[in-house]
Amino acid sequence: MTSDGLPHQVRMQRYDFDESALKPYLSLPGMQRALFDTAGKLFGVHFVKVDLEAKGITLYHPDVELYEVRQAGANGDLVALFLHDNYARANKQSGAWMSSFVDQTRNWNTYQYSVPSDAACSVAIHASGVSSTSRIPIIINNNNFAKSEPCLLSFDDAITLFHEMGHGLHGMLSSVTYSRLAGTNVLRDFVELPSQLLEHWLRSTDVVLRSHAAHCETGEPIPSAMLKRLNDARNFNQVIACALLSMIASMINFNQVIACALPSMIASMINFNQVIACALLSMIASMINFNQVIACALPSR
Repeated sequence: MTSDGLPHQVRMQRYDFDESALKPYLSLPGMQRALFDTAGKLFGVHFVKVDLEAKGITLYHPDVELYEVRQAGANGDLVALFLHDNYARANKQSGAWMSSFVDQTRNWNTYQYSVPSDAACSVAIHASGVSSTSRIPIIINNNNFAKSEPCLLSFDDAITLFHEMGHGLHGMLSSVTYSRLAGTNVLRDFVELPSQLLEHWLRSTDVVLRSHAAHCETGEPIPSAMLKRLNDARNFNQVIACALLSMIASMINFNQVIACALPSMIASMINFNQVIACALLSMIASMINFNQVIACALPSR
């Protein structure tokens, strides 16, 4: 049902909450800071934005941001490179997703390059053997937010931002020997766990919003009363949703019972048809014998 439907109207009347009033507190830069801060507190990493012009780096589109993901602490070892491509554009796929340009692995070859003095000669490349270090992953998160100044997100947009970062961190913090098991290259029933865990910190607690949700013009922190109305409104209809899931589960179980019963019913029908077939064969045989008797009697008459 659309936002103009009955549930939306009931929610507005009962909780006096309109999510459009929340958007000025959820600017994209503010939610990015919330995202990086949450990842840092949970996993001990920090995101350092790369000055592309100073580094002489050109990415595939000017809207894309590049970050070095480093371990917290004095050493600050490089963990991954992270690209954030947040805005919609004409030639970009819709939706939100995480991808990897380079997967983490410890099973990769290193090479030595010999540049000859004669420029006309080609560069000699010699394999040095399997590396003793882990290959740095290069991960990208893609979103399709409408580009504006400021770029304001809905609460669902912010959840999507956190959700995709869960997948991104799965790739960035991978620590395996073989790339075929790196990051999101796992069984489908597990691949959504990291995204759901990171999403939890925005959806199920007030900690992140209290720390980072601020009005885009005044810098005023999000009011506690608005947070309460948000939580009450988000919990609205949850009982119905749980009941629907229970009904679906019951229907699935019912269908499983039917599915189990069908083979028995089919077998019974097959056996019944076999009985009919046997009776028909017996009748046909009787008719054939009867006709043979008639045929034998006719010449004598």
